[in-house]
Amino acid sequence: MRYAVFILIFLSLVLASCAFRKPLPSAHYGEPPTEFARQIPEYMDKYLRDPFTAQYLYIGSPIKGYSNDSFLDGGKVIWHGWVVPFQVNAKNPFNGDTGYKPYVALYENQSLWKIKAGRLEDMKMITLVE
Repeated sequence: MRYAVFILIFLSLVLASCAFRKPLPSAHYGEPPTEFARQIPEYMDKYLRDPFTAQYLYIGSPIKGYSNDSFLDGGKVIWHGWVVPFQVNAKNPFNGDTGYKPYVALYENQSLWKIKAGRLEDMKMITLVE
């Protein structure tokens, strides 16, 4: 019984020390991206069947955010910058519209770092900063 209590306390301390971290208060997010309406289509053109007919819908203005490593990797901050949610309506292989699909563009120092498919609300590893 004593060993079980010891192991439980030890695991609690280990898990508490590995909690997700936040960027330092002095972290510099840079200026919000101003060229996202040009950069995002340039990036997405490589992955779309018919990029010339794609329609983009930007949802709001850029928002500060950050992302952490997985819990098993220590939860370190791996990115902090600006988040641009958007949707794309493109053509499918049968030449029909796919309907607007949600994506999130991640910016670091005015540069497009990564685009992730899905709604911002469903992305657990991206935290918005007020």
